[in-house]
Amino acid sequence: MALIQYKIWKKKGFTLIELLVVIAIIGLLSSIVLASLNSARAKTMDVKRLASLKQVQLALELYFDQYGFYPGPSGIWQNDCNPPLGGQGNWETTLASLQPFISVLPHEPRYPNNPDPWCFFYAKDIVLDCGGLSPRPYILVFSVEQNTYSLPIHNNFMGALARYCLMP
Repeated sequence: MALIQYKIWKKKGFTLIELLVVIAIIGLLSSIVLASLNSARAKTMDVKRLASLKQVQLALELYFDQYGFYPGPSGIWQNDCNPPLGGQGNWETTLASLQPFISVLPHEPRYPNNPDPWCFFYAKDIVLDCGGLSPRPYILVFSVEQNTYSLPIHNNFMGALARYCLMP
C-alpha cells in the first residue's frame, strides 16, 4: 500500500531539471523580445527625428517665400541641446519666427534632457561637408541611432557620431 502511494505522489510534481529548463526557455524568449523592442524603439525615434526636421524644413521654405531670407544669424549654429552647446544659439529663440508656419517647434525626441550628440542643429549661410562643400542657405543636422537613411552624412560634425544633413 505504501509503495503504491509513493508512486502516485511522485508522478504529481515536476523535477527540478524540468523547472530549470522551462525557466531557461522563458528567459531566452524574453531576452529576444526585449532586444527586438529596443530595435523598434530606436527606429521609431529615428523616424520621429526625420519627420520633425522635415516639418522644420517646410516651415523654413515657407518663411523664405514670405520674407525672402531665412531666420537667424549667419554662420552660427543653433541647437536644442539642454543646455545649448557653448558659444551657440538657442533653437527656441532663433526659430521662434517660424511659429506662423509651424504650430509647435519640434525638439529632439530625448528633449529636454538631450545632451550632445542627441540634439537638432540649424545654421544659416554656412559651408559644411554634407555631400559637398558648396555654400548652403541653411543646414539642419541630426543624429540617428540606426544608419538607415540615404541622406548626406557629415562624420566629423562637432566631434560626434555620424549625423545626417537636411538641406534645400
